[in-house]
Amino acid sequence: GRFQLRLLSYNVKGLPKIAGGYRNGDRFEEIGRELKAMRIAGSAPQVVVLQEAFVKETKEIREFSGYPHQYRGPKASDPDENGKRLIKLFNAGLVTLSEYPISHAAKVAFGKDKCGTWDCFANKGVQVSVIEVPELPFRIPIFNTHLQATAERNEDRIKQMGVLKRFMAKFMSPTDPLIFAGDFNTKPNTTSYDWWSKNSGLYSIGEICQKEISRCVIADGTPRESLNRVDQHYALSGVSRDRGGRDAMYAVRIEPTRVEKTFTKLVKGKPLSDHLGYQVDYDISW
Repeated sequence: GRFQLRLLSYNVKGLPKIAGGYRNGDRFEEIGRELKAMRIAGSAPQVVVLQEAFVKETKEIREFSGYPHQYRGPKASDPDENGKRLIKLFNAGLVTLSEYPISHAAKVAFGKDKCGTWDCFANKGVQVSVIEVPELPFRIPIFNTHLQATAERNEDRIKQMGVLKRFMAKFMSPTDPLIFAGDFNTKPNTTSYDWWSKNSGLYSIGEICQKEISRCVIADGTPRESLNRVDQHYALSGVSRDRGGRDAMYAVRIEPTRVEKTFTKLVKGKPLSDHLGYQVDYDISW
């Protein structure tokens, strides 16, 4: 079988005013309305993972877009992988929106010794939403994260990547297919990017699409070199169990067929965020 899944990752800059984030008060509604218009037109991503949805005003994205299923977290008080709880000023800013039911979801915070500077005010971490697509005989886990900011803080990012790796291992068997997207705050030829490439076991969608050997199309106007800088998508093909409870197993391939940077338009002369959306069309075959 075959199925096309469109997934958008988008850092929406939902920062508090004190951090210079909450300007142009209509922009979260605007993002939500644009997603709603795409849903009506049938061109929307079926799954959206958001980062920096810190302030309560970002709920307008959820409300106006109308996606029926959502998962948020970690909250400001959620524990790290060792069960340690620190009440932070802000939540992790992570939200998953889905057209399809989420059969299982989980989240964990990075913990106090795995951050630096302003990032420590937020309870940054990772979440996974297991999506039930009616056309697929198996489930697809979709991970969302936002790693430490600032180019030179590679050591903090590598500690956080260790959490990502252990979190994946806790909820997945090594053969499970999955998609992992978010704001990784890395780029090629940095120690944290290289660590993740070497240790995550996942393949980079940006790298695949930059190579001419794949059938991945880069949309007009999307700079090739932007596909694995800061915002990134990763995936893993594998073997998945039948979600109907039968013992059948499926060999699953997840491949990108098209990538595009979206939400490029200006509203009132300003961009909707300091990031663009990063949308990938995945061909899922089994």
